[in-house]
Amino acid sequence: MPETIAVAGAGNFINGEWAPSQGGRTYERPNPWRPSEIVGEFPRSDAEDVAAAVGAAERAWPAWGRLPAAKRCG
Repeated sequence: MPETIAVAGAGNFINGEWAPSQGGRTYERPNPWRPSEIVGEFPRSDAEDVAAAVGAAERAWPAWGRLPAAKRCG
């Protein structure tokens, strides 16, 4: 039986929030060193998720781009 070594439920970080993939599908990622260990469960993102992330980035860009570098890094 596989052993999970990380918390399940990772998501996509879009528009300042963690969200599952829009299709709701996930996949398990095994530890490359110990394939019987599952590192975690991750969203199986598709083109809709990419479009949502790109759209959020485009909307955020004008305000973010005006911030001083020190504020953008923190």
